[in-house]
Amino acid sequence: MSLSSTSVPTTRRGSSALALLDQLSDMVFVIDPDGTLGYANAACEEFLGRPATDLVGTNALDLLHEDDRSFAADAITQTMAKGPGIRHPLTVRAIVRDGGHDTVRAVEIVSNNLLDDPDIRGIVVCGRDVTGRAGISPKLDRAPSSADFSFDRAPSPCAVIGPDGRFTRVNPAMLVLTGYTAAELIGMRAANLAHPDEIDDEREVASRIFSGASDSDTRERRMKRADGEWTWVRRTYWVVRNPDGQLRCIDLAVVDMTEQRESRARAIQLHDILESSQEIVILTDAQGAIEYVNSRARELLGLKEGDPTQDRLEGSLSKRTVERLPEEIVPQLIAHDAWTGELEFLTTEGEEVAVACTVQLHRDVSGEVTLVSAIAHDIRDLKSAQRLLEHQATHDVLTMLPNRQLFQEMGEQALGRADRDGTTVAVLFLDLDRFKHVNDTHGHPCGDQLLIEVAARLEKSVRRGDMLARFGGDEFAVLCEHPAGQIEMLELADRLIEDLSRPARLDAVIAEVGVSIGIAIGAGNRVTIETLLRDADVALYQAKEQGRGRAVIFGSAAAVTVEAS
Repeated sequence: MSLSSTSVPTTRRGSSALALLDQLSDMVFVIDPDGTLGYANAACEEFLGRPATDLVGTNALDLLHEDDRSFAADAITQTMAKGPGIRHPLTVRAIVRDGGHDTVRAVEIVSNNLLDDPDIRGIVVCGRDVTGRAGISPKLDRAPSSADFSFDRAPSPCAVIGPDGRFTRVNPAMLVLTGYTAAELIGMRAANLAHPDEIDDEREVASRIFSGASDSDTRERRMKRADGEWTWVRRTYWVVRNPDGQLRCIDLAVVDMTEQRESRARAIQLHDILESSQEIVILTDAQGAIEYVNSRARELLGLKEGDPTQDRLEGSLSKRTVERLPEEIVPQLIAHDAWTGELEFLTTEGEEVAVACTVQLHRDVSGEVTLVSAIAHDIRDLKSAQRLLEHQATHDVLTMLPNRQLFQEMGEQALGRADRDGTTVAVLFLDLDRFKHVNDTHGHPCGDQLLIEVAARLEKSVRRGDMLARFGGDEFAVLCEHPAGQIEMLELADRLIEDLSRPARLDAVIAEVGVSIGIAIGAGNRVTIETLLRDADVALYQAKEQGRGRAVIFGSAAAVTVEAS
């Protein structure tokens, strides 16, 4: 439901909600941003003695005693400046039509700025008749003033400008703001306080006012102080006209915008900092709806402000991160208002981006969460470096094969599976024959090339699922799960011996090596990987003793030697 004059019929009876407002004994009306009445309920019609059709579209200040218009204009301006929230009650004198005559009655009003509410877009004012309590005379011409209506006691700067454009009245707050005395301001042209860069615009505003084209105007302007400095203000002109439409005076209400301008400047600076930051910055509301993403987030994740397909943060998180939300991240946020850790964002292309992230809840004075901030740093390079270090810690740098450490870890896991399955595990320990001769004769670079060639041949020869590792020097090992028995392991060893016996062409050098192999087979519940490696090493030593280029299986009672063909 909208209460703005542009979207609600003048009769105001088409909605049950509006009909409900008409049942209230208190007056309810809406002042549109231009100062005109956009809505008045039935209580307003009854109190003011005029139908809503006559009220809607008129200047709201025209309904008040002329001595109260500056004060009321100041209150309205303050309400507009301060944003949503119910203001303290004020008492003003309203002009009421009673039997064809105008009288004055006192009204206590409270207001709420709902300009940002898409269904209202105005200042909502509620009022009640307090004439008896205020002691107001119904006589219009010479109604007594009181502190409730005091122009001089208005907390914000106010002034009255005559038809000649000169100040006729100023309140103390105006004197404080400008630094002038009352004697200096009274009779001064209001244009004298205008900034040179804005004087032409102010003359245009004055032209519209004097021509009757405008009855109010609100703008941010620079106002000259007595010391020559300039102060940013939001000034509002409210036009007061005689019954014949001629200009009587202009009420001026001023709000010092110095703090707001400084806050706005700081906000712009902060925005610029966030936009230039290499950190990912995302702001959401309490429900996770995205309100802001900085340049880095837009660039890296493909996020766009205002894109309805990307309106929630969950859509930019990896599946794994989303699963962590209810179990880890959200409980930590609720308990401590902050969470720090690693998570993964998801780009619009589906790529996961690992980040180190801090998520923080921001609360208002009542403790309600109004904002959630996520500041994250792309750690993909760090993760890659970590993976590289982890790989280097568990792999041979030259051949890129797993090293002894990883072989032992995987061996223990294989024995655990064998224990559960009731199967066995075999280890083949390989030592190259004549490698030292090649290395000493042709140099270490040639030896390194030979080791790389050996690793490549072994990878092609082992069974699918077997693990091949280099232990250092010219030693290699093979981990075999679920071996069919000694025959299968001897056949594998024979294949390895045959593949490595072929000469290897290394640039201009042809190198010939062989390999001796020790084999150990064990059940998961009776051995460790260290035991199997030790037994395979014993068998390897026996193979070397028996003439190299052969494989030996270590038996449970004694070593069983088998020469591979």
